[in-house]
Amino acid sequence: MKKILFIIFLLMLSGCASQAIPSVETTKCIAENSVLYVSTGCIHCVEQEKLFGENYNLLTTIDCKLEPKKCLEAEITGTPTWIINGTKLVGVQDIETLKRVTNCA
Repeated sequence: MKKILFIIFLLMLSGCASQAIPSVETTKCIAENSVLYVSTGCIHCVEQEKLFGENYNLLTTIDCKLEPKKCLEAEITGTPTWIINGTKLVGVQDIETLKRVTNCA
């Protein structure tokens, strides 16, 4: 029993049991209304990417290691950071929050 609870706990921590990958239409809507700032090697950025699965490539992203000037201009202090309607959301954001903030619900 302890092993089963431990496995469930690990799944919850990894996000595997938390939410479904958004549809292409939802991802496109989020992309049209936001910019995601990431950084190569950022574990939290990888976590954010996993929430979108194969639809991640539809998002508008800027890698702060590859384009540091853009991140400085946007005053990005940590990644991942979403900019939506002029508002910064720092850290990994769940799909439901992104849908609500971008009016893509």
